[in-house]
Amino acid sequence: MGVRSADGTPFHSASRAKLHDEMSSSKKPEPAGEKEDKKPQLKDGKGTEHDVSKMKIEEVVKQHGPAHEIHSMHDHAANQHIVHSIHGEKHHHSSHDTAGDAHAHMGKAIGAEMQSQDEKPEPEETPDTEVAMSQPQPAIPGM
Repeated sequence: MGVRSADGTPFHSASRAKLHDEMSSSKKPEPAGEKEDKKPQLKDGKGTEHDVSKMKIEEVVKQHGPAHEIHSMHDHAANQHIVHSIHGEKHHHSSHDTAGDAHAHMGKAIGAEMQSQDEKPEPEETPDTEVAMSQPQPAIPGM
């Protein structure tokens, strides 16, 4: 005792068949060639007015601020490490021979100051640390 819609599709109730007819009449299929791409294509900015790859990364950071997004990739065919940093609306691209060079470049892109292990600042001695150092220390800490 099923009911059929206008296009012949069987349904268990008349209300479902009517709903199917209403929905299929409101949707008209578009030909595949005329369909618009509704999602904007994201571009990496290379070769546009937003590309600042010709500038040194230090200058880019000074003018446009530190990178808020960084992508790195290793091109195995060319044996190059590629870094793409985004500073506001500006994009900076660079390629490096070693991973270390690429990491150093990424550090500069985010504005981080690289500090070597020898340049660690020595802790300042306060009166409390002088008193603690003058007292004999137990063999087991906290005892």
